[in-house]
Amino acid sequence: MNTNLIDYLPTKNAADQLIAQYFAAVHIMCRAVHRQSFEAQYALFWGQIATGSEPARSVQALVFAAMFSGAVSLDEIVITQQFGTSKAALIDSLRSGTEMALAKANFLRTTRVDVMQAFVMYLIPLVRAEVSRAHSALVGTAIRLAECMGLHRDGTYYSMSAVDVHVRRLVWHQLCFLDLRTCEATGPRPQIRPGDYDTRFPLNVDDTDLLSDEPPTEDKPYWTDATLIRIRAEYAELRRQLWFDIVQIDKKKKSLTSAVIKVQKTWTALTGKYFAMIDDNVPIQRLAKHILTLGVQGCFLQVLHRYLFSAAQRMPDRLRQLLIEAGLMQMEHAIALETTPELALWAWYKGAFNQYHSALLLMVEVYAYPMRKDAPRIWKCLDYIFDIPSHLNPKQKAELVITDLRDRMQVYHQMRKLKATTQMEERVGSLNTSAVRGWDLENKTAAGADAAGTTFATGPTPLLPLSFSPPPIARTESTTDHSRQGSVGMAGSGGGDAVMQGMEEIDWAEWDKYFPIEQNTGELNVSDFDFANYSGGAMRGPSIDLAMPSTGDLADINFTPTFYPNVDFVRVATNSGRQDRDSRSN
Repeated sequence: MNTNLIDYLPTKNAADQLIAQYFAAVHIMCRAVHRQSFEAQYALFWGQIATGSEPARSVQALVFAAMFSGAVSLDEIVITQQFGTSKAALIDSLRSGTEMALAKANFLRTTRVDVMQAFVMYLIPLVRAEVSRAHSALVGTAIRLAECMGLHRDGTYYSMSAVDVHVRRLVWHQLCFLDLRTCEATGPRPQIRPGDYDTRFPLNVDDTDLLSDEPPTEDKPYWTDATLIRIRAEYAELRRQLWFDIVQIDKKKKSLTSAVIKVQKTWTALTGKYFAMIDDNVPIQRLAKHILTLGVQGCFLQVLHRYLFSAAQRMPDRLRQLLIEAGLMQMEHAIALETTPELALWAWYKGAFNQYHSALLLMVEVYAYPMRKDAPRIWKCLDYIFDIPSHLNPKQKAELVITDLRDRMQVYHQMRKLKATTQMEERVGSLNTSAVRGWDLENKTAAGADAAGTTFATGPTPLLPLSFSPPPIARTESTTDHSRQGSVGMAGSGGGDAVMQGMEEIDWAEWDKYFPIEQNTGELNVSDFDFANYSGGAMRGPSIDLAMPSTGDLADINFTPTFYPNVDFVRVATNSGRQDRDSRSN
């Protein structure tokens, strides 16, 4: 509070460049102001600076928040060339200036909408890819302040001007998006619940239309300034509803069928409405197409991912096909958003739209079932996402990623001193015991036995390759529905549909209305897949050549490959287990 505006304010020329960058890279993506109104405030800001008077504190906060967002969206090289400083230094200075301006504007006590605008604009560049609990707390504070200011009520109830109504809607739906992003990253369900607000979506109109004598009250049927933010607001509303629908599904108050069909209906409605407006030759419109696809296809993953690897019940193949297609589509559009040169201006915000959760899901899927028809497309995406050499076989690729993830999680757990639940410890303990017993049986033939029956290895323990993939699937003909074929053979399954644990049976008659059998067939696998000649397939016996990569192949990989169990650990655990059994028997 003892600092001065001049301590953080850049030159007029530098500020103009940052504001221009804000409108080009941030405003289009994360609209929170009415452009013409903000430009008038910006001109007044510098006019007052030139006359030696201090601008209004709310305007200071708005201008600094816009410059801060613009700086975050700039490339390091551009900042060095244009501003003669590093990106970290520029961002740190503008962030401090924004925080100073917000503090002086009393953002925790004010009822001014422009101060809330500045606060939301300050949060937008912070809440992207890496989100901490501090960010979640800040967003929660902003939501509570906005509710106290009445932003959760639509401005039309208060006879406000068209610009004021539009700005209130922009700010509220930005908060709705930030709320979803923080709950995805930190765990708690969204703070804003469906039905807690009646603020409508921003109108699909141009900013200049709101300044006319008769401002529009209906959406325009073509691309406008607000189309992208409208797309984001609509799919964010669907995601919010699904968060609470999942809770109702677990309580058996709603069916899984209704939730998935809700996503499909929204996908059909939004694509039918907005794809007709989009010209792929216009970069910003192509960006909107990627964002819409990422948002809605991610909703399929949100609902279905919990059942993909269920050990108790098998996921029906038609649902599995839907999940795989949604995850693959999401990955391909996310990669296009990152790698298309025409979209590079907006790539700084990509982490807020996609975190590649689908990559791990599909990697495990094609690792376990390499016969999937979509495996080549999936591995092509995974090569980019995990930055692994494409010449390795699928088994090696997956194990490099899994072992690296394991090592990173181990470091994270040690640093945060996290404790596993008792249920997890019991499950892991039982798995370890089973693995040790299996290893013991494999090594009895190469071991000597003493009088007490305790075995000791007579030489180096052979490193047996781990089994990788299941045997080829024996397809069964269904007598009732093509969706009833299983994706994996299970003992005792009888070839019939498995009812998902804790939920009612899928209503296939209703399902077929929205997912026709001609498109959603449930046929996941290549029909003539040859496991014998598959380089990354199951390997049995120690004489099989593992086709391990050479040292040169792995020179550019920052992973820690661990293909075999820790033999020393197994020996110690085995001997310890025998001693325990002997003591109990005695």
